[in-house]
Amino acid sequence: KIWDLHTGRNLITLFVGSDDQWVAWTPSGYYTASLYGEQYIGWLINKGPDRVPDYYAASQFSEMLHRPNIVASTLYYGDESLALKDNPHRFDIHHMADVAPPEIRILMPEDGFETTQDSINLEISIDKASAEINDIAIYVNNRQMLSPQNRRLNNPFGGVRKSYTIRLEPGKNKVKAEVRNSRHATAASVISVIRKAALSQAIKGDLYIMSIGVNELKHIPYNNLKFPAKDAVDIVNVMKTMKGKLFKSVHATIFSDYSDQKPISTDIEDELYTLRNATKNDTVMLFLAGHGVRLNDREYIFLTRNAKMRPDNTYRMSTVLKWSKVIDAFRKINARRIVFLDTCYSGNVNATEMAKMGSDSEIVIFSSSTGYETSQELDKLQNGIFTHAICKGLTHG
Repeated sequence: KIWDLHTGRNLITLFVGSDDQWVAWTPSGYYTASLYGEQYIGWLINKGPDRVPDYYAASQFSEMLHRPNIVASTLYYGDESLALKDNPHRFDIHHMADVAPPEIRILMPEDGFETTQDSINLEISIDKASAEINDIAIYVNNRQMLSPQNRRLNNPFGGVRKSYTIRLEPGKNKVKAEVRNSRHATAASVISVIRKAALSQAIKGDLYIMSIGVNELKHIPYNNLKFPAKDAVDIVNVMKTMKGKLFKSVHATIFSDYSDQKPISTDIEDELYTLRNATKNDTVMLFLAGHGVRLNDREYIFLTRNAKMRPDNTYRMSTVLKWSKVIDAFRKINARRIVFLDTCYSGNVNATEMAKMGSDSEIVIFSSSTGYETSQELDKLQNGIFTHAICKGLTHG
């Protein structure tokens, strides 16, 4: 524990597990953690004498409580109350029961179930909703199985029994059912199902790749980069060679300084939502190369070609690509989703924090650097080092 020696108040509690995963949190429950560190903290909510308390893991409230900036500010000021003044979006853990996620269980099949069929009937129960349930999601090996229409619930306050028929992949299938309520609290149930079938029976889907590279910022005096635009093209060219091997077909969209479609924020956002045409057998890939920035309010932005700043030195949000917009669009895609970030970050962007924002939706994120590093590009490679490694790995193994 870290204490204020003058007042005797606890500022931060830090726990490091035997696996070197760690988590640090304030008295109000705001925390920061390594990639899997948040598994070590949670809260028991008492329900009175002779009744078993409810337990909620920190990860179920990550959108509200995973606030590394509050933890850092608490250490900086030596006072959590001062840190909270800089962060208006607050959450009171003493009212956790009022916004707690519902209870979700996979009733059938049981964990470890084996079958020779290519699909199973999934029986799910949803109970104890303290806030309106926004939607339900079902993932099989990180792929969203339900269309946006089928994710809605007839009874948004629980007491629901639902049945879904879902397709399985040959071999081991991780089946995850997840609900999210209107306060962004989540709950999930996970089982493993084995489909006994030859791996050759796996269905090849299409690849939808959206590749974005920004060398030059037209309205902001940042240092221009040499190779992001080329990186965006090179990644697509490599992925096109996977047609007939990993993918049935490859559909590519490039936004770069060198392409017909320039990397303009509004055009990119429009294109993001067209990726929902991908089906559950497909793969959707997003590649970003350029400058990234972390804002004070836990938002991350990618600086597109048209990025602008206001006189008060803040970014015009309509001229940049917000990471939350990317995650929101990807949550609506029924396919395997992969993001590659080859970005020279400023503002101490932390790749682990960005990954956490997508992890609850089973989005796979690869980043070239952490918040304490910068991506590198080399003249002799004519690429960013991260992009070069990806291309070399895919073409030469």
